[in-house]
Amino acid sequence: MISKNKIVVVYGGRFQPMHLGHVHVYDHLCQKFGKENVWITTSNKQGPDNPLNFKQKQHIGSKFFGIPKSRIVQCKIPYVPHELLDRIPNNNFSLILAMGEKDKDRLLNGNYFVNLPKNIDNLQKAENKAYIYATEMFADGRNATSIRKQFISNIPSKKKKELFIKLFGDFDQSIFNTLTNQY
Repeated sequence: MISKNKIVVVYGGRFQPMHLGHVHVYDHLCQKFGKENVWITTSNKQGPDNPLNFKQKQHIGSKFFGIPKSRIVQCKIPYVPHELLDRIPNNNFSLILAMGEKDKDRLLNGNYFVNLPKNIDNLQKAENKAYIYATEMFADGRNATSIRKQFISNIPSKKKKELFIKLFGDFDQSIFNTLTNQY
């Protein structure tokens, strides 16, 4: 189902690290709204719970999951992606923000952010409204916090490498080091 208007679908988050659950959501959004309409936004913020910088997150999405680097955009505030939206010519588009059910209530507190209606043929332009699309979770019981904890645990390095390959399908020493040495 594609709107008559140009749509921009933004899947924002920390992605510390991006995992198969995130990729399933991205793939679902591409299937539902069209691959050419979907972007991932994430920040460059680092800290104890944010070990990966933007370039590393972009690298994981591209190398391990085949998401084009051009579709992963750095934004200071991923849920308010001005840096992405400023790159889109003319303001003739409708904005859809994709997020988990538990996160959507943070934005649904006024007149600008509203739930996405079932019929998206006549969405308002982004200058007037932004639409929230609550995504299903496809994490198979995994989340980024539990993944990070596994990498800083006391399990042997060989087991951590096996876990890395199981989660990402390939191995990258730099990303592995960042996850295992985050504290």
